[in-house]
Amino acid sequence: MQDLAPKCVGKASAFYTNAMVVGTMLGTSGMGVISQYYGFKAPLLLCFVAVLMPLAALIYFEKVYLIKRERQVEQHLNRIGR
Repeated sequence: MQDLAPKCVGKASAFYTNAMVVGTMLGTSGMGVISQYYGFKAPLLLCFVAVLMPLAALIYFEKVYLIKRERQVEQHLNRIGR
């Protein structure tokens, strides 16, 4: 964050710290409201889903990257005559 505003290092640090505090307050309050209306298991399930979605995306994009990389290697080998 400080690299983006080198002339205002103090402001950048304060903004980052305050954003974390506000995010924590909103997140815990939101989970409290969800658990109030849907039960204590709902926030846990939401967190579990929030972890599984990026994990699934990482696995998917890794496979896409590996397929793309494999095609590039094949094209390179075809160009050099192997």
